[in-house]
Amino acid sequence: MKKIILLLLLILSITANAQLKIGDKAPDFKLWLTNGAIITQKDTKGRIVVFKFWFTTCVPCITGIPKLNNLVEKFKHKDVIFIAPAIDNSSIIKSFLNRVKFDFKVAYSANDVSQIYNTNSVFPSYFIIDKSGNIAYIDSQTKKSKEINLEKKINELLQK
Repeated sequence: MKKIILLLLLILSITANAQLKIGDKAPDFKLWLTNGAIITQKDTKGRIVVFKFWFTTCVPCITGIPKLNNLVEKFKHKDVIFIAPAIDNSSIIKSFLNRVKFDFKVAYSANDVSQIYNTNSVFPSYFIIDKSGNIAYIDSQTKKSKEINLEKKINELLQK
């Protein structure tokens, strides 16, 4: 019995620490947006997806929002979707958005998707999915992503 439990714990620890890498197929997702819509990976097919995983009381998550809004503006006529899955519930997110302008498509209660993409639970974390559905950019460790890094990668992907 002890061997079975140890084996199960080993399998769980390996699975829990599986991290996405550049070039990996992006995991499926289903997100509930504050506007009442649901967005899935199928809805983003053939488009570049920029994810920002965050929560409303995370100071580094909030301070970059104005610059990220500028990024959304720069790419508003391109095949780019900006999605901000938050771990907060709907009422907290809606209250926050009444005070702060955030031009991403904001999703709430996204713990499940965050745990798949953002395995280290570092906030904010950024992931970019290319038009083929593969992971093209990851920053979930440094907390140093700047809009210029994201802009550079988006422009690179749009050229392909």
